[in-house]
Amino acid sequence: MTTDPRPDSTGSLFYDFEGRPIGVDRWGELFEDFPGRLVAETKVGETTVVTCWIGHPIDDNFTRQPPNIYGTVVFVGHSMREEHPSTDWDSARAMHQQVVDRLRSESS
Repeated sequence: MTTDPRPDSTGSLFYDFEGRPIGVDRWGELFEDFPGRLVAETKVGETTVVTCWIGHPIDDNFTRQPPNIYGTVVFVGHSMREEHPSTDWDSARAMHQQVVDRLRSESS
């Protein structure tokens, strides 16, 4: 017998923008709309910071509530250098700005 690591009663691994459990079909519909799930994108020199809704726990911690369903990713060229998880749109936007501010201060 295995224990299901997912914390909600629906058994969902996927969440909408507000962190409510959803099915894989609905997640797929939302995920396909990149402009709709993009929180922010900023270039700092050769570095690009992208923050968006992913819709499933990006840190593979399925017991964490609320789940980290947003991610801020730092790219240099096509290489991912950093990833910062967030639980909601507002904290993801704040994380994005924090990373951008840090990168700008490092480059000046």
